[in-house]
Amino acid sequence: MKLSVIIVNYNVKYFLEQCLRSVQIALRGIDAEIFVVDNASADESVEMVASKFPGVKLIANKENTGFSVANNQAMRVARGEYVLLLNPDTVVEENTFSESIKFMDAHPDAGGLGVKMIDGKGNFLPESKRGLPTPWVSFYKIFGLSSLFPKSPKFARYHMGHLSKDENHEIEILAGAYMMMRAEALAIFARKHFSGTYAKVFNFMITLAIYLRAGLSVVKRVIDALAIPLLDAGVLLIGLHFLKEYWEHNHRFVVGGEYPTTLIWTAFPLYALAWISGVYLNGGYEKPTRVFNILKGIVIGSVVILVGYSLVPEEFRF
Repeated sequence: MKLSVIIVNYNVKYFLEQCLRSVQIALRGIDAEIFVVDNASADESVEMVASKFPGVKLIANKENTGFSVANNQAMRVARGEYVLLLNPDTVVEENTFSESIKFMDAHPDAGGLGVKMIDGKGNFLPESKRGLPTPWVSFYKIFGLSSLFPKSPKFARYHMGHLSKDENHEIEILAGAYMMMRAEALAIFARKHFSGTYAKVFNFMITLAIYLRAGLSVVKRVIDALAIPLLDAGVLLIGLHFLKEYWEHNHRFVVGGEYPTTLIWTAFPLYALAWISGVYLNGGYEKPTRVFNILKGIVIGSVVILVGYSLVPEEFRF
């Protein structure tokens, strides 16, 4: 058998149906088998495959085992010279498999193959070619250096931006959306990378990169969420400061004196917090921005300030 196509599915029944139809067309004239491993979908994916694609070898898991485990389930029983991992939301062209097999047959030293992928609008997907996500490679991507230097072999290595998207290249990582592997090389790969001391170092580096990226992503999301509220708070505090200076010198203490420092360091931050919280709780920072929600939040914050001001002892009122 020439090719084993393995598709892992989870709750994307309609995408899966279109994928399978395109796969069947692309497999005409090729000795092949198709596996669908379903990870306990709740959208009747299993029933759809069983009724509309009786020739597909269906593995229906009772629980979601994850992408890797599900692929391994099918790979253990696959009989093809080549094994293809394919995403269920992909559509392949009629000659995709034949061209891929032709290349692999002509290059016996090639262990695996990916393809140039495009999205539904025809845009190139940069994950078609990937570099190994070491800590430094992930660092350059997360902090935007890969965007600043999209053609740099060093800074843009995550998506190997220095390599043309229209030419064949040796790459470090194949995308799971379309990953064709030579079956005999896949055993060799496992022995080389996932046994002995080397496996421990390799797994440590990959795990470190994953956690680094995840941690920085969390920090970035927090910064993105707080950036505008903090900016608003800064504007409010500056405005209150200038208002205090004006009122202090022109109305309140014309013949001398000044407001206590606690006004600046205690009251003003509490005022800003009341206004910002009011806007936030009323959806003023949600997209799309709604002026009514902002104004409503300011009014509520002002009411909170007035009520709080009326409740504090006389000596603490400004």
